[in-house]
Amino acid sequence: MVASVLNHRTIARRDGWRVLAHRLIFYGFVTSSLSARRPLLDADILAALWRCTFWRGDFYLWFS
Repeated sequence: MVASVLNHRTIARRDGWRVLAHRLIFYGFVTSSLSARRPLLDADILAALWRCTFWRGDFYLWFS
C-alpha cells in the first residue's frame, strides 16, 4: 500500500502532466508537514531526552 501511494501508480496510467502536477502537490505537502513537525522533534524529544540537537551547523544552513 505504501509503495502504491508513493508511486502514484493509478494516476500514472493517465496523462503525464496530471501525474506531474499531482506529485508536486503531494510531495510539497509531505515536505511542508515534516517541516512543521521539526520543533517537536528537536525541542521536545531530542533536547529533552538526550540533550542534543541537529539544528546547527551545515544542516541548519542547508535546511533554512
